[in-house]
Amino acid sequence: MSAGHPYLTRAVDLTAGLGDAGALSWSRAWAPAYAITPAPVGGGPGRYMAATWRVGALVFARLVVDDQALRHDPRHARATGDHVTLQRLRRGRADGHADGRPVALEPGGPVLLLDHARPFALIYGPSVIESVFAPKTLVEAAFEAENPVLRFSAGDPAGAALNARLDAVFAALDGGDRPAVDHAVNHFSQALSEASTTAPAPSAEARRKASTSAFIETRLPDAAFEIAEILDRFALSRATLYRMFEAEGGVRRYIQDRRLIRAALELVAAAARRGRVHMIASGWGFSSDSAFNRAVRKRFAVAPAALQPRSDLNNAVRHHS
Repeated sequence: MSAGHPYLTRAVDLTAGLGDAGALSWSRAWAPAYAITPAPVGGGPGRYMAATWRVGALVFARLVVDDQALRHDPRHARATGDHVTLQRLRRGRADGHADGRPVALEPGGPVLLLDHARPFALIYGPSVIESVFAPKTLVEAAFEAENPVLRFSAGDPAGAALNARLDAVFAALDGGDRPAVDHAVNHFSQALSEASTTAPAPSAEARRKASTSAFIETRLPDAAFEIAEILDRFALSRATLYRMFEAEGGVRRYIQDRRLIRAALELVAAAARRGRVHMIASGWGFSSDSAFNRAVRKRFAVAPAALQPRSDLNNAVRHHS
């Protein structure tokens, strides 16, 4: 990308930390919105490259990472609660939660619109991430009290149009032609507004699964949590419940995966300290340290202690200021 690009505000390589002025400035700019922590979950060298473009009130970003944990905590919500983040993956996978509700990202899956008035956190393996940071005044979105995230499926007309417009924006940004960028961003803004108001309401089946998943999330810390609680709570048959989570490998597998994701996110955010791994594992319902160790190694290919932060890009800003 040329130095004369009309909208490119930062194109930085943060793999080695904040050793140059561009990387430091980039992290300083994003610190009010997110805590960004390398998380060695993919076995890569820790690559972290970012490009951001500001176009009017919108900020577009493309990140190429080997691993990352992204946290939007209550302090970030206080600072940027009048904004939203739209995010999709071109490659990789991300799992996490939005105000305690499970969320996931994968290529070809729904585009997520996250409410900055509520906390959220995601952990990524090797990924290519495209996102848009926008004021709520430009989005006709009404977030429900029980759902702090909107999902735009590529299979719905509104979601398909949004994806296509976002493709056009990043293609124009890569090209660096000002009229093409302005044209693409105007069409994207219109598509985003329309998608947030005209996307079809979730089906009854989808709402039931969302409610069931939300209940499961509240019970994850209890190692004694049993499937029978779900059946009783929602008056489901065992066969219906297992069909509901068939795509996730069954409800038991889903519960185990959610415990692992929540524990991993807490490990990434926690300062290394003696006994910390045990405390987090037991706090998320793992029956033993060995069971947690096996689950972490199987999913992330590292020991649990390796998930504890090497550095927090945003915390490091304070040491350079």
